[in-house]
Amino acid sequence: MKFTLKSKIALASVVQFLITMIIVSIILIFSVIQIVEKDVKNNLISVSQSRANHIETYFQQNVERLKLVTSRTKLRNTLYNYNLSPNSGDVAILTSILKDAAEPIDEFESICIIGLDGAVVASTNISECGVNYQEKEYFVNGKEKASVYFIEDQGRFKLFVSGPMMLDNKLLGVGVTVINIDTLENIIVDRTGLGKTGEVLVAYKSSDNAINFLFKLRFEEQIDILVKNEETALPMKEALKGNKKFFNNAPDYRNEQVIAASNYIETGQLGIVSKIDRSEAFNSIKLLSIIFGLLILSFTFLYIAISYMLARIIARPINVLQHAFQKIKKGKLKHRIEINTNDEFEDLAHGFNAMAMALKESHENIEQRVVKRTEQLNQSNKKMIGRELKMIELKKQIEKNKNKKNSL
Repeated sequence: MKFTLKSKIALASVVQFLITMIIVSIILIFSVIQIVEKDVKNNLISVSQSRANHIETYFQQNVERLKLVTSRTKLRNTLYNYNLSPNSGDVAILTSILKDAAEPIDEFESICIIGLDGAVVASTNISECGVNYQEKEYFVNGKEKASVYFIEDQGRFKLFVSGPMMLDNKLLGVGVTVINIDTLENIIVDRTGLGKTGEVLVAYKSSDNAINFLFKLRFEEQIDILVKNEETALPMKEALKGNKKFFNNAPDYRNEQVIAASNYIETGQLGIVSKIDRSEAFNSIKLLSIIFGLLILSFTFLYIAISYMLARIIARPINVLQHAFQKIKKGKLKHRIEINTNDEFEDLAHGFNAMAMALKESHENIEQRVVKRTEQLNQSNKKMIGRELKMIELKKQIEKNKNKKNSL
């Protein structure tokens, strides 16, 4: 297949354009990937940190609530008297004070006071009175400092806040509040900025080193939970170790590849992980790639049309020269080229016209010389013909004389 100069110019231009666009697109897409990765990372780390701070504040708020309740002078003095001489009157006073303290706070499910022997002295929940919690962690640790604990009750976790009750630096007992964690759940399940597949996980490690999630997992009803898998639980395990880490590609409990950021909440010793599916996080890059592809395709067609037009403009003087060459080849030496491009093509046209003129003059000189030579040859031929005629006449005369001689 023969390619014209116009086709070659257009093809070279289009190939150069495509190579340039592909290189630029690769650089842009790579840059966008870096930007998106950085943006997703910063967002997840920010979500993880903000939720951790929010939960820490929530815990401290409830610790302060417990301290406000247990620091009441009448409550401590009554408990002091009760420890010296247990009686139902003091229990009634303690119960009344606790109910008054719990009434304005909807989140409080119950408030109780545990004596030094581990038995409940007074509680807003009458059924708890007399129950011994001597071996409970929140009682043992609550004698030394205030902290929070999560206890599972009928398939749902409750927040226990415990702390020491002191009078003149002497331990009187342990105050405990049981709190409904709906408010905490609202903090956790808020998925603002996490898209369709993002979620925040909060868990604690039990005595048998098992990971226990405080709230229902977002996709728990759709799949089997695989949190016991070492690799799947890695972000949460790192969080429970107190490590703040970022995971660019890790499987979650659905075995979906996710981007995750882990954090640690000192109060309550909780691990928190914010995550989002990689497929969703980088969905914008896929859309951008499609858009780039469509743009390249559109610009390519447009560039082909423009390149073809430019190639025609560039190749037009060459076509004129080619046409003129064919004219000259057929003997039309008077044909002249008119090209006004102010470039090499115009110079070439002038040179071509000069060559055609010189060729015409040369051709005319040759024709004149041919005519003159032809005349000379014609005159020479006439003289030769005259000589031949004379020779023929002479030969005839000789034959005639010979015949006469023979007759004689």
